Amino acid sequence: MRLRRYVRCWPRSRPVNVRAFHRYLRVAIMFTHTTRVRAVCGRSEQLGQCLCALQEPMQKMTGCLRFEVTRVPEDPALWQLLGSWQSDAALHAFFAAPRLQQVLDQAIRQRLLASLEC
Repeated sequence: MRLRRYVRCWPRSRPVNVRAFHRYLRVAIMFTHTTRVRAVCGRSEQLGQCLCALQEPMQKMTGCLRFEVTRVPEDPALWQLLGSWQSDAALHAFFAAPRLQQVLDQAIRQRLLASLEC
């Protein structure tokens, strides 16, 4: 049962308070994604500028707990979009967001995008 997994994660030093445990569960259960975006050779900086335009609007979306655009240190042509969402519906809303579609469309039109992995 899924609940048992969270019970095992509950800090043993804390007495079990039902209300606090329910708050802990609400925080512990979130939906995350990592999207990897690879730039065309020599166009990583431009792709990064394009993707960074997503950060603020995505962080303001309903249900967003965290959203970051980061460059992978081991591979300068690779960028990651990392997101944590309160619900499955919020995660799906992210992928359907017009701003995300606009930024990806712009990257494709400017020939910055070599690959996209969700």
